[in-house]
This record gives sequence, C-alpha cells and structure tokens, in this order.
Amino acid sequence: MRKQFKSIVLACLVAVLVLFLASCGGGKDVIIASPDAPFTGNILYGDDSDISDISRDAAIELKDELSERSLGNVHSVLPTSMIEELKGEIILGSSTTRKASVKANDLLEDKGAYDSEDLYWSYCCLDGTLAIAANNKLAYSLAIRELFETYLSDGALVIPGNLLVCDSFAFADYEAQFDLPRGEEFNDDLPDVVGPAIVFDEMYDLGQGSSLFVIKDSDIWDYTDLREELAEDGFVYYTGNRIGDNVFATYASKTKIVHTMFFYNKNEIRVSVDNRGEGTDGFSLPGLESENVYTRTGESNMTLVEVENADYDGGLCMIFKLADGRFFIIDSGIRGRTEYSGTSAGWVYATLAKHAEDPENITVAAWLLTHTHSDHIGGLYDMANGVYYTDGAQHTLMPENITKKIEIQRIIYSEPSDPEDKYSCDGWMERIITAFDVETVVKAHPGQEIFVSDLTLTIYGSQDLVIDQADNITNMNEFSITSMIEFNGKRLLSLGDSYPKHNAQLAKIYKTELKADVIQVAHHGYADTGAKSVNNYCNPDIVLWPNSEEGMQRYTVLTREQNAIFLDKENYAPHGGNIDFDAEWNASEPYRVLDMIPVCPCGCGTKSAIDTSTRDLYGSNKD
Repeated sequence: MRKQFKSIVLACLVAVLVLFLASCGGGKDVIIASPDAPFTGNILYGDDSDISDISRDAAIELKDELSERSLGNVHSVLPTSMIEELKGEIILGSSTTRKASVKANDLLEDKGAYDSEDLYWSYCCLDGTLAIAANNKLAYSLAIRELFETYLSDGALVIPGNLLVCDSFAFADYEAQFDLPRGEEFNDDLPDVVGPAIVFDEMYDLGQGSSLFVIKDSDIWDYTDLREELAEDGFVYYTGNRIGDNVFATYASKTKIVHTMFFYNKNEIRVSVDNRGEGTDGFSLPGLESENVYTRTGESNMTLVEVENADYDGGLCMIFKLADGRFFIIDSGIRGRTEYSGTSAGWVYATLAKHAEDPENITVAAWLLTHTHSDHIGGLYDMANGVYYTDGAQHTLMPENITKKIEIQRIIYSEPSDPEDKYSCDGWMERIITAFDVETVVKAHPGQEIFVSDLTLTIYGSQDLVIDQADNITNMNEFSITSMIEFNGKRLLSLGDSYPKHNAQLAKIYKTELKADVIQVAHHGYADTGAKSVNNYCNPDIVLWPNSEEGMQRYTVLTREQNAIFLDKENYAPHGGNIDFDAEWNASEPYRVLDMIPVCPCGCGTKSAIDTSTRDLYGSNKD
C-alpha cells in the first residue's frame, strides 16, 4: 500500500471492535507466509451467499497480492463447497462450513455492516485458518491492503492466533482528507492551472474543448494517488461522490474543471477535463448541496408529457414541478417538421404554464437534455426560434416573448465532437443557450450530483462511458445521458435513448445501484436497446413509456424479452394527453400500456408475444 494512503486510512480508521486474543495475551502467532515459506495452501471464497462473485474477485485480488510480494504460489482460487476443511486455509466471503468465516461474518452482522453505506471488514484467525469478510468490493480491497500494512513484519505475514477484529471506514472520512472548500469561497482566487499532467493509456475528444483520459488496470490506490497529484498540480478539490463501489471527485482551477471517476468493476480510472466559462464559452461547476437553499411554496409533482406528432411515434419530456415553484425538466420532445405535424414546443409550454405559479414568469432550475436528437431537444429548439405548430396551423412567436416568459437557470448536456449520426442536430444547443441567455451550462459526467430544490439528480452515464467504442457507434443514442433522480420519496432511473453498449456499461458498473421505484424505459421501449440487465437490476414498480399509441402497437414493446420484467408493473404511456403524477406518485387519468398486451388465444390468460397488428390496444379482435 502506498505510504500516503496508509496515513490517510490509519488517521480516519475507526476501530469498531478491539482485538480478542486468547488468554489475554493472545494465542500463538500464525505465520501465513514468508519469503522462505510462501503460502501454498488453499485460497477459498464462500459460495453460499448471493454475493459470492464479490468474494471470488477478492480472493483473486489476495492471490495476486501474495504473488506480487513473493509470498504466495497459488494457481487458482476455489469455492469452499469444493474443498474439505483443512488447516492453514484463507477464506474470503461467507461460508457456513468454516468456523472462522462464520465468526468473521457474524461480527459484521452484529455491527449492521450489510445495511451500512460505510466500508466494513473483519478478520478471524482460528485454528490456523484466516477468514476475511467485508460488506462490499471496495471494503475487501481495503481489508486486503490493511492486512499487509498491519501484519507484515520483516517480510512475513504474521497473524495473531485467535484474532477477531472488525474495522470500518467512512467514505466521508476518505473525502475529508482532501481540502473541502464550500460555497462561494471556492471561486475566490483559484490558481490558473491549465494541466492536468496525467499519465494515461488512451485519450478521447468529448467535444466543446473537453477531453477524456483513460487509465486502465487501476485500483483505488492509483485513484488516490491521482487525486493527490491533482492537488499538487494546483487544482482545488470541489466535491466528491460514491455510487456503490465507484468513487468520483471534481477539481477545478480558474480555467479548467477536472472530473475524476474510479470504476471498481472495470479496474479503470477515467478523467474528464472541461474548459470553464459561461454560456457558450465553456462549462460551469455543477453546484454544491450547501448552495441548494429553497423555501417550499407548494406540492411537488411530475408530468410525463405527450410529445408525439403525426410524423413521429414518440419523443421524451418529463417535467418535475419542484417544491419552491421552479421546474426541473428532462428533454423537450420533437421539433415540428411541417405546419401540419405539430411540435412539442406548444405542449411543453402549456404544461409549464398550467403548473407554474405565474405563467408569465416560469423558472426552470435545470433542464437536462439527454442527447441531441430532434425528438429530445426539438421542442426547446423551436422555443428558441420562437416558432411552434399546433392544431395544424403555424403560430409564430417572437423569440423574446418565449425567452422572457421562461428563465432557464441551468442546462445540462453532453454532445460529442463529430458524431457519425445523420440525425444529430449540429448547432442546436448553441442556439438554445444563446436564445435563452443561459449562463450556467454543465457538461454531464458520471458521478456528478446536481441539487435543485427537493430533487437530486445523479449522473450515471454519458458519452464518457462509451466514447472509447466510438469506432463502432453511429447513433447518438449510445451517448445518451442516463441518470438517477430522487424525488418525492422515490428513485427514478432515466435512460434517455440509451443503446446496447451504453446499457452494458451501466449494468457492469452499477449493478444493484440501478434499483429504482420508477423507470423511464430506454429508447421508448423499442427492442434495440439491450437493456434487459438494466431493467432487471432496476425492477421498478412504475414504468414510463415515452411512446405513442401507434408506436406501441407497431413494435409490441411489452412482448420483447428485454422488457419482460415490466409485465406485472404499473405501466403508463402518455397517449391522449399528459400523465400527471402527484406527490404520492399516483397517476391521473393514465393510459395504461398493460391494457394493450395481447392475451394467449387459448384462453389461459397468459400474456403472449402474438402480433398486435390485427388487434386493438385492449386485446380485442378487430372486425
């Protein structure tokens, strides 16, 4: 372990339970391994729990650590179920057949470790066997490193006999080591650093002057070193976040924003660098929770807006009415293509006016645009140009009228530099930002948290996750911003139009952190998203389908394998009008997608994948 990180961990470490040693003086020390007698026994992982994959990975990490230190010669790790108990084993995870493992895990259970956000690990040495248990992957890494820091003596790994100890480490303590500026003070007298100096494996262009650096085969210690190097280069720590085993932190100088990402399941560090500036001249910091001060003026609610038109099946727009009367919005629906097709601009504005405390003075605290396809940013683009279509007639509004009625305090987006996509809308974002005179523009990166009134937005994915696969990407959907929203006591997973490569990364990186109460299905529910694993991890109660009646019938989306988990949920699509969800997430006048699922013709009542082309929305035969 690196000496710098050792001092940090030891300074922040909280001993939850002191050592229990036999006969007060402790049992006989056990020499696990030494240079003269490397460990050649069994390294095992408990396979009788639902997290055996985590303990298996930890066992491999320990095996590799012993090998790198010339203290072990173990070729593979095995599950405890395959090996009869022998003295001198090392066991990671949970095994009911090994007394040492049972004691180590009981210790974690007693401390409530498995329900804690903090990192917990325990050691138990019993009858020559060493057991290590932890409550997540990151905790296992800490446990393995601390094992060597604490018990390595004169090159040998020596464990006190009958050792039983449990330690914990709070993520807040880890972040506390970095100088924590808060509020407006952060922007005073920052150094003019233009770096950073990063040793990287790969570099990519994120557009608008932003870059991404990828550092492969990395661990949390490499990540800590990187952060310390940023501070040494003159960058100032802004804020940090953790999602499961993944750690994120943002630094800044006068001219740059550096966002660091450590993805545990990928053993990878990614670092984005943005130019600081206002409006179209650069990007802003995302804001701090301490700056999110508001006064409740009414009930919060959410609306899934009907934004399809005659030329297009769907589009996406979700409007969140916040506690202080402002709004948070995701996307804006489709742009009007002809004077007869209709545009989302009119419907979005009408929804805002309906819920606003003053329809002539509407404040949008933040507008998140998942990607630059016309069915997602088209409505806002039409507003910026002062034109919208409705009821088959063209209505032209002077741009200053709309922009004076709607104040956009912050826009969040991420647009690639040169997308190979015929549907991309080049120049539209610049027009929107300019027309609404938006000063605060945030480039979205995974791990960012944005606080607006009673809503918290956490970015899960953006082009940062898949830009290294850009040679195989020809559709902007892969670059969608995906996020988790906490609002009115529920978690909502918003997937934009995320495609297979993006969704594969979400499932690999976040796993159970994708669990939510509500989901906005990827790409309107079509069968080209590869989102089955994401959907299963999410396993929501409420499912939002941004699609039209025609689109739902045409693609029979609910019959697709990837969406099978949604069949018994509360499914809604905004056909025939908006769907409003009140503060308790009760839907008003919903169009229920579930009603359209065809039923097996044998009469058994089983939902079937039969073609809906000859059936209407409610499953009855057409004449």
